[in-house]
Amino acid sequence: MQGAYASGAQTMGDMMSGLEGKTGDVFDKAFIEEMIVHHQGAVDMANAALTSAKHTEIKTMAEAIIKAQTAEIAQMKEWQKSWYGTP
Repeated sequence: MQGAYASGAQTMGDMMSGLEGKTGDVFDKAFIEEMIVHHQGAVDMANAALTSAKHTEIKTMAEAIIKAQTAEIAQMKEWQKSWYGTP
């Protein structure tokens, strides 16, 4: 499990380093791109929790994560399209 955590931490570090030195519109575009990937990862993990978790509390949280982060992904994709003409 420690290896999976380290891998995830590295990915987060990569996301953060991708924002370094950026400001304004360039920052905003990179932020949106990184956050979509980050949120999709959370949705994927939450879907796995729905099928594999033992505790109801985890499944309830997973449902909330899926609902909230799916809506946020849709919002960020709309901003991408509106501001940058990209999906």
